[in-house]
Amino acid sequence: MNSNNLGEFDPRATLRERIHWGVDQTRIQELKLKLPVSARDWFNQLPKSVSRDWKELSSGFKKRYCKARSSYSERYFTMAMKDSETPLEFFYRLNSAAGKADIDFRKSSKRLEKHVLRFITKLKDARLKTSLQGQRFRRISDLEYALQQDEDVWRTDDQEMTTTKPRDFRADNIP
Repeated sequence: MNSNNLGEFDPRATLRERIHWGVDQTRIQELKLKLPVSARDWFNQLPKSVSRDWKELSSGFKKRYCKARSSYSERYFTMAMKDSETPLEFFYRLNSAAGKADIDFRKSSKRLEKHVLRFITKLKDARLKTSLQGQRFRRISDLEYALQQDEDVWRTDDQEMTTTKPRDFRADNIP
């Protein structure tokens, strides 16, 4: 850091200001050096009063670059199941998104019904989707239990397939 960037030391400043003298300027310089070009352009166009004050700068930076791209409710309503996740993992992620969006599906049976329907329609597993559509869930824990059972069945089937010895059906292979 260039010493020209440091302000004058004020021996009459408060103890806190004297202790932290130079720290804010160092933070500002470190931030500026680590920014990509587009963010550095944003930094360079800031008024000097903002670019030299760490609190103002960090507040402006957070507002510009650290905010969510969409609202929690928008994320909840547009959420889709990832290829890499199980239905149960997607269920937990959707429940978490509903909580962040202030959609309390546990208190209202109508909200629960809509939440469950949203979950079922977003499922990628057609077999499970068909199986769940015909059921009525009075509590969210009932759906969670059904998903755990489904996961256990698939896990058991996978283990049986890997543990069974493949048979050799060639004519010359008589036991």
